[in-house]
Amino acid sequence: MKSILFDIKKSTKLSSDESYIVTLADHIIMRVVVDNNGKYELMTPTASENDNGHFPYPNIPLLKDAFYASLQKEDNSFDLTEEQDFKGRTYFKANIVCDYISDVYRLSESLFLFLDKMENK
Repeated sequence: MKSILFDIKKSTKLSSDESYIVTLADHIIMRVVVDNNGKYELMTPTASENDNGHFPYPNIPLLKDAFYASLQKEDNSFDLTEEQDFKGRTYFKANIVCDYISDVYRLSESLFLFLDKMENK
């Protein structure tokens, strides 16, 4: 199995008490926001971080397909929606049930494997 090194870092970009970015090198692959009830909202990125030099993954259609495939593999009880940020940029959002941040690690690993597979077709 191929090993992919990624990181999950705290983010201050969104107005939430608990917010993270999942990164690969200098690309943001996913944003994670945890609400007060412990519900996790996963989103594809539209903009860079304000303070740490990470930029959104450049191929959003490919990222969306990998995002969807990894969600299907890991959790069949998600609802993927297409939304727009305040500047009109498209992103994809899924609400999932996670018990621990380790669930996000597992989903992120699956996302990266699908993304790598799709990029190298």
